[in-house]
Amino acid sequence: KPGKLRLITLTTATKDKNADFQKDFRKLRMRLLRRHLLMDYIRCRETTKSGLRHEHILFRGSYIEQVFLSHLWSEIHGTPVVDIRKVSGKRALASYLAKYASKGITARTS
Repeated sequence: KPGKLRLITLTTATKDKNADFQKDFRKLRMRLLRRHLLMDYIRCRETTKSGLRHEHILFRGSYIEQVFLSHLWSEIHGTPVVDIRKVSGKRALASYLAKYASKGITARTS
């Protein structure tokens, strides 16, 4: 499949936004799908010690500018806190999968 492996982390800024996370992620995913930017993915939900939710999304695809992704997430969820990076090599991929496999993974393939 074309594209490099990439990792997105989406974060919520306040606990009261945790309840909207799933609905807001669906909106973000649909906007990215329209641009063919987020097709197949694996994601893992995590809650920080302070109670804030964030999700890690591993996908293969085209480069998404952090500024663009941050703008979309802010528009949809009300916070611009996102990170996106390329997964470099098999070790990095194995490390990611091992770290989050026990935390609950959701997969979507087209």
